[in-house]
Amino acid sequence: MEHFKEAKKTLDESWAELHEANINLQISIQQMQWARQDLREALQNSSIKVKDKKFKDFLEL
Repeated sequence: MEHFKEAKKTLDESWAELHEANINLQISIQQMQWARQDLREALQNSSIKVKDKKFKDFLEL
């Protein structure tokens, strides 16, 4: 029985770590989206012309 309690404790800790990692990932994704938006706006307000199609697509220009 003790073995199962220890396994459940380990599983609960793993789920908690996974949940925290998921939250951190979502925060990072949001920060990257904001950075992309800022870069897109900066390029649109400048005289710089983006020629690379993949980069333009990434920035959604």
